[in-house]
Amino acid sequence: MAMYDSESLQIFIDDFEKYRSFEPPMPMRMLHGNLYFGGVPSRVNAEAAISKHFSGCISDATLNGIIINFGNLTETPDAIVGKCIEGARRQPLHRPPTLPPPKGGFPVTPSTARPPPIIPDVEKEVPSTAKPEPETPRPQITRPDHPPECKLPLYPTTSVQDVEFSAYRTEAIVGSRLEFVVPTKLKHKFDFSLDIRTEASDGLIFYVSDQRHVDFVAVYIRQGLVNYGFNCGSGAAHITSSVAVNDKNWHTIRFQRQGNVGTLYVDNVPTEGSSHGNAKTINTETTYYFGGLDPAPFISSPDSLAKVISNVKGINISLDGCIRDLKLNNQSLGKPSKRVKVNPCDLDGAFFSNDGGYVKLYEKFRIGRRFDVVMEIKPRALSGLLMAVHSKEAFFVLEMYNGELRMSIDVGHGEITASFRPPDAYLLCDGNWHTVTGLKAINILTVAVDGKFSDPSIGPHKRKDADTRHTLYLGGHPNLKHQRGVLSKTQYVGCIRNIQIKGIKEKIEPRNIFGNVTGGVCFD
Repeated sequence: MAMYDSESLQIFIDDFEKYRSFEPPMPMRMLHGNLYFGGVPSRVNAEAAISKHFSGCISDATLNGIIINFGNLTETPDAIVGKCIEGARRQPLHRPPTLPPPKGGFPVTPSTARPPPIIPDVEKEVPSTAKPEPETPRPQITRPDHPPECKLPLYPTTSVQDVEFSAYRTEAIVGSRLEFVVPTKLKHKFDFSLDIRTEASDGLIFYVSDQRHVDFVAVYIRQGLVNYGFNCGSGAAHITSSVAVNDKNWHTIRFQRQGNVGTLYVDNVPTEGSSHGNAKTINTETTYYFGGLDPAPFISSPDSLAKVISNVKGINISLDGCIRDLKLNNQSLGKPSKRVKVNPCDLDGAFFSNDGGYVKLYEKFRIGRRFDVVMEIKPRALSGLLMAVHSKEAFFVLEMYNGELRMSIDVGHGEITASFRPPDAYLLCDGNWHTVTGLKAINILTVAVDGKFSDPSIGPHKRKDADTRHTLYLGGHPNLKHQRGVLSKTQYVGCIRNIQIKGIKEKIEPRNIFGNVTGGVCFD
């Protein structure tokens, strides 16, 4: 564990070794940036990039107490996500050369060391003639990829980068974007089209430019209206549509240019404009950005960032919304060259990795007198928590336990449990989708698998019940092993989709995903 504050730099290793700087560190101010594990790309640090990178497995990473979701990694060259391969070829240990402390910095030395060695009394020491016992070889620990009798492997064979999305959801966060590397020149003319859905009042839809951000093409939302700007080098054109698009409905945007004349269509309503001066050609890079920009080039060049912000009239250079059907000259742009912090547009489900994670569906959820939940599941293990909410006096739990579907509720009068045991204990993890249902009607519980219901369980009928006003979790829990009513004591592994609670279909928000959970996809 590494810690930084205004007083010191600290490193803790296995809760045993602690290293701390003697003096306070130099002040550090980072507004935003990328977080790298195992190595860095050459564009960040060329010297470090050519050095040998970390070889091994990394899991359970947190930043400021928040679990890092490895399912949402944006770049994974030579890395396998969601799986730790046992017995992989070991790389020789690489120790970087010792470097002098930076100017103004301080050497880091241990503040507490291991217990001092016991120095024997030389005069009393009797030399031993016994041969040293050979070191006992360390047992090889293997982790099965398949739980017994489950059809699907515990870890999927594909990653999020292999999954195609019908529509992309970019976020209003730094770096969220789609990138397309297209050799087509925009020099004399072009014809782009796409569909968007958003409720944001501003955000970047499209951007491409030359290295100096003089020649550029930009499409963005400002005050709910679509704006289209371009510059051939002698003066910019700015075209604004009169059609508002921030109403959470799909809208079609088309922007064209012929020489220094451009036309913007929003839902087939045209608006035309032209750039200033005599220049009629645009020279740009070949990387097209949709929904946001790569922040890396601007870290060392704030002047470039200022030019971009000027080109898009000061709006937020990312988009909180959905994009689909991207075309250039009436031809699909195909698969993005890079997806960064991008999810499927409609998150009606998620994949829960064996490495841990959960989704918060509601911050303050009430069970109520009558309650029903329906979802489709494709598990990779026989046991796991599907859904739960706990308060001091009450709780609700829906889980799989050794192939059995269980629902337990306590509203202050004792626990009531309903369970359904399929005729085949491995039915739920046979690699197919299964519909599971849990019903509560006052003091009566029942559960079902694929429409086959269990016998009802009946608890005491009281006039007043306790209730919950706490977080409703899906697929796991941050403190799972200490929750009442949970027999499985483990998080769910596999896919969940089409969740309905009290007759309402639930959507998963990316900001409510924690740990190794990937929204909107189900892996093979």
